[in-house]
Amino acid sequence: MRSIVDSPAMDHIERLWPEFARDPRNLRLGLASDGVSPYSIKSSTYSIWPVALINYNIPPWLATKKGFVILALILPGPKQTKKFDVFLEPLVEELKQLCQGVDDMFDGRSNRNRIGRDRWFTLKGILMWTMHDYPGYEQVSGLQTKGYRACPTCAEGLPSAWSSHLRKIVYMNYSTFLPMDHPMRGSGVSRNNNPSPQPVDVAYWDARWNDVQDGRLPLAESGLRRWSILHELPYWKDLLIRHLLDPMHIEANVVKALVKHLYGEKDTVPARWACEELLVHPNQWIQTTEEGRDVMPHAPWVLQIDERKILSQRIGNIRKPTRFGSCLRKAFKDDKPRWPSDLKTHDLHVLLQHILPTCLHGLATEEVRQAIYDLATLMRCVCSKEIHAEEISGKRLFAVETLCRLELVPYMPRERQHLQNRPTVALSEIHEDEDEDEDEEVEVTVDRVM
Repeated sequence: MRSIVDSPAMDHIERLWPEFARDPRNLRLGLASDGVSPYSIKSSTYSIWPVALINYNIPPWLATKKGFVILALILPGPKQTKKFDVFLEPLVEELKQLCQGVDDMFDGRSNRNRIGRDRWFTLKGILMWTMHDYPGYEQVSGLQTKGYRACPTCAEGLPSAWSSHLRKIVYMNYSTFLPMDHPMRGSGVSRNNNPSPQPVDVAYWDARWNDVQDGRLPLAESGLRRWSILHELPYWKDLLIRHLLDPMHIEANVVKALVKHLYGEKDTVPARWACEELLVHPNQWIQTTEEGRDVMPHAPWVLQIDERKILSQRIGNIRKPTRFGSCLRKAFKDDKPRWPSDLKTHDLHVLLQHILPTCLHGLATEEVRQAIYDLATLMRCVCSKEIHAEEISGKRLFAVETLCRLELVPYMPRERQHLQNRPTVALSEIHEDEDEDEDEEVEVTVDRVM
């Protein structure tokens, strides 16, 4: 799969609405939203939310260019709004009108005598999906992305627990997503015999909302925040994929969390007490000496100050091809034992996939380096420009195995962060489309629910 045209979602739309697919002038749209600081001021706490429409009728190398993106809305700040549907009402009304058809549209490039199409036609359009980061997922879809039901795909099957020492919800025991006969089910933190949770579909959330409306289920226990206004679109319930996650956002947040573990920012006294509370990593529990002093054993995944300087020196001295990321020498100058905070998302993308696994050689333990290398391998597959069905058939299992390795090596009951609460979100869920026909087309998507 190289572009949207090759995706099963496009084939699904063409099968359901053949009249719509018959005219190539009908619009296939995607809605993208994200919070940004105005005028690129990084120190500003004020953020706005632009909402843009992407036109997939044009070639993929032009669809996301500046001159072809339609800026539909700008949601005001200074903070992220909780009334996303209120601002989307005008856009949804126009999308409903576009679905019914806009008459008397003039096609200036067609010639009836040469192409066989009328120059005056009825224009129709369909919103294929929305695109956002994981916090924006809750705002657009209305599903919970925090708390005990932070995973819209797993719903109540998400393994979560409350840590009184960390004062937050943690997500662990990722081996639950492994097959019952998998060898990693009986090792370390991942030791459990619970069956794998079954992913929920669109019908599940429709039934939950009906139970809420009938009073049979409280809204707080349903896993829903609200019913999204996008359900007013007549075709929304029939779409194969409704929401997509931006892997670049997830990848950047994964790198930041990973660096905090390597640099010891997560290795705190409450974290060690939480290990004992959750009965994980017993060799890292706080020990009491004969003199009555509490001692924290050294965490093997935390780099020493000298090792951090070596890591900064290695990254700063790397010679890379032209335009392969920004100049990292400026960010990692002076061999300082701290991680720079002004790295851009693309810099973190390059660091995780190509640089960090190599530069950690001889610094971190073999288990830590192997887990990070597997994570980089998986993200390279997700972010590749061309994806083959035979390459991704086993990547979902590999994603869960990678998170189990990360769970076994460092202290990682997953804190309540939007990138770490389920393996399929942290690694941009890859799975096969089981609803396709006998051709066994493979679907690469982030989420196919709601």
